[in-house]
Amino acid sequence: MSSRVRAGVIAGATLALFALAIGIFVLPFAYPTPPPIVTRFTATRVFSPNDHPDGKRDVARISVRLRQRSTVNLEVKDSDGRVVRRLLQDTSRPRGGVRAAWATTG
Repeated sequence: MSSRVRAGVIAGATLALFALAIGIFVLPFAYPTPPPIVTRFTATRVFSPNDHPDGKRDVARISVRLRQRSTVNLEVKDSDGRVVRRLLQDTSRPRGGVRAAWATTG
């Protein structure tokens, strides 16, 4: 490879790195990502629904804080991702806290 070709390859690589740097550092400021609508999410970590409530882990509680009025869907899914229970579906809620619970009944 001649020195002239090598210089061209290095110049091309430098130009590509410069373009990449502009994409990484400048474009996010030109097109900022809006803040998330959900600002806080808490849920019961362990829930054991059963047909005979024993007072142990029989209630699942979910709490969400919304930054703005939104349509909310809250679903409980099993470990395979299948929906087990829909707690809220296409429900319009104002800004602030949204709470839901799923309790087993005996």
